[in-house]
Amino acid sequence: MSMAAAEKLTSTEDEENNIAMESSKVAEKLDQEKKRKNQNSILKPKKKKYRSIHNLYLETNPINL
Repeated sequence: MSMAAAEKLTSTEDEENNIAMESSKVAEKLDQEKKRKNQNSILKPKKKKYRSIHNLYLETNPINL
């Protein structure tokens, strides 16, 4: 009986270790994705979200030269 209890304890410890390893792997993958996204954002120029009022005016009322 004590052998079975000891085996049960080790199996639960193994499961906990496996869960901890899996969660650390997931955390590493997330960190790698964040680093990759940061590098991509540095390499790519950011688009302007808002155009200036003057440019909007010129688009709606073009100047005839």
